[in-house]
Amino acid sequence: MVSKQKHSFVDTYDCVILVSAFIAGAHVKDNCFEELIRIVKPGGYIIFVVNGSQLAGCEEMGILRAATLQTHCDDGLWKQIDKRMEPNYYHDIEGLVHIFQVL
Repeated sequence: MVSKQKHSFVDTYDCVILVSAFIAGAHVKDNCFEELIRIVKPGGYIIFVVNGSQLAGCEEMGILRAATLQTHCDDGLWKQIDKRMEPNYYHDIEGLVHIFQVL
């Protein structure tokens, strides 16, 4: 998702939603958050859901690292609004929902 050429969509979107974007072997990695933060307006939201069956594999492969999410909080780029498991996200599999607000 992050390209070498940045587009001019700075502070453009109110909300960005990613559903099942983070899976083992996927091309979307957690370095995409820098770009998402850049294009979402301050006060806007970045929401993503991770299939519960993929959580361990994502962390191990560096696709979605808790440390990266926390670094953006520590750097004052966003704050976490919610993090919760949703039952039956996909059939009988739970999904981990993350909601961040861009600062």
